[in-house]
Amino acid sequence: ALIRGEKIFKDFEHEGTLRKIAAMFLGTRVKNARKKKFWFLLEEEKDGKRTFNFEMFGLELKEAVRDDCWMTPGIPLLIFITAGFLVYVGFGDFLYLIIKALL
Repeated sequence: ALIRGEKIFKDFEHEGTLRKIAAMFLGTRVKNARKKKFWFLLEEEKDGKRTFNFEMFGLELKEAVRDDCWMTPGIPLLIFITAGFLVYVGFGDFLYLIIKALL
C-alpha cells in the first residue's frame, strides 16, 4: 500500500512513528471492515481523533463504526496457532524427523 502511494495513516498523523510501526506489525488497514467477522479493532476515537489502541486485555469483538479502519485478525489466527502447537507436541518437529531420516 505504501509503494502504491496510498495514505494508510490518514487521520493518524498525530500518532508517533513507533506506534505506526507497531500498527503495521500487529494489524492491517481494512476496507469493508463492517463485514469482517472475528477481527479486533486496533483503533478508537477519542476527542474526535482516531488513535491506535494496543491494549491486550481490552480486546473485544466490537463492531466497526466505519468501513475503513485498522484491525487485527482474532479467532481464526488463534485456531491455526493452537493446531500447530498441538501437532508439534503430538508428533514433534517434522522437519527434524525428515532430515534425520535422510542423513
